[in-house]
Amino acid sequence: MITVSIGGNDITSCVNTPDPAACVGQRMPEVEARIKIIMERLRAAAGAKPEIVGITYPDVILGLYTGGSDEEKGLASASVFAFRDFINPALKRAYESQAGIFVDVTANTDAYLPFEQMTNFPPYGDIPVAVATVCRITYYCERRDIHAKPEGYLIIAQLIADALPKAKKKK
Repeated sequence: MITVSIGGNDITSCVNTPDPAACVGQRMPEVEARIKIIMERLRAAAGAKPEIVGITYPDVILGLYTGGSDEEKGLASASVFAFRDFINPALKRAYESQAGIFVDVTANTDAYLPFEQMTNFPPYGDIPVAVATVCRITYYCERRDIHAKPEGYLIIAQLIADALPKAKKKK
């Protein structure tokens, strides 16, 4: 099995633009094309037998909400649109272009829940559930570090395991 998690570095600078979602939308066709080339090369090198699992990211930009400013909350909200409508559909097409298995980590870590669904999450108080989840599973809220915490990596690993064909799991 091969796991692939790529493309994020190509769009992170969009956060610092006047319209981050539009920036992501403009960059994703090129990102998708590059990932398709990478997938072709992986499939050629690995052959038809190994499963290639392509994953998305937890939407760490949701963690900006904890900064408290209207601008940060707006970026957090825009990130949902960018992931749902641009990033993840492009990743799905790219991964599946070479019979890869697509795992939507973003959707499976509450990122698309409406911001009206709130929870109390210390030390931030009442915040959207989607934000609390990304704070719980990554270091973004406390350190602005995009990497997952051990709990986050366990969730990602389980999502990958669940996506594998049943026959492969028994071996």
